[in-house]
Amino acid sequence: MVNYNWELVQEVNCLKEIIINDELNKVKVEKRELLELMLKKKGNESILVIMMNPSKADNNVSDHTINSIIDFFSQSSHHIIKGPCINPISKINKIFISNLFSIYNPKSKKLNESINKVIEYHSIDYLIELIESNHNKIFETVDEVDQIVLGWGDCPDNFHVTTYHVQITRVLDYLTTKKKDRISTFHIKNVRAARRGIQSENMLTNKKNPVHPINGEIKGLLKVDIDPLYRISPIIEEHYSK
Repeated sequence: MVNYNWELVQEVNCLKEIIINDELNKVKVEKRELLELMLKKKGNESILVIMMNPSKADNNVSDHTINSIIDFFSQSSHHIIKGPCINPISKINKIFISNLFSIYNPKSKKLNESINKVIEYHSIDYLIELIESNHNKIFETVDEVDQIVLGWGDCPDNFHVTTYHVQITRVLDYLTTKKKDRISTFHIKNVRAARRGIQSENMLTNKKNPVHPINGEIKGLLKVDIDPLYRISPIIEEHYSK
């Protein structure tokens, strides 16, 4: 079990719900549309991080990815290296976490199994309602926050690429009409890649998706542009880092 660092976190609010609880067959599926983290840090701004799907974090327990994000935004030494600012991230004291898919699964390769369980126990229409509800929560939160960070990574193995990218395009459609100038990705130092002697300073994956923060140490944020073909491109001159 991974605990929150309560020296950094003041309050946690998690929108978590059980959607399948079959004790006889030991099948349990839960969803989380939003995780809200208030930091013990001076500031008056908020940020939304959009990843793939929830792992374990809720009101009581955290996970390694969430703690890494908390550690990064709790630092006061972040600054803008170049370019006009969209707001120093040192002012951020509230973090919202949402995901392309709201269904919990700590192993992304098994997310498709959880989705199929939802269809089996409910229906595909019920699943679509879950997805729509999750989108609405993302859109509602986008309207509320000052900045957005993309961090969903590549489509996992054993998952339908078409389903994955439909969720991405829906989110990007909304972002680009609302806060196109306030979108960033993580700059990650990929330790595993560094050991293999290959490119280890990751901002986008090899497939040009925003890198997921689980891949290494978060070194900074990089502002990005999203064009009409949904291509995400770093704007190098606007780079936030430690």
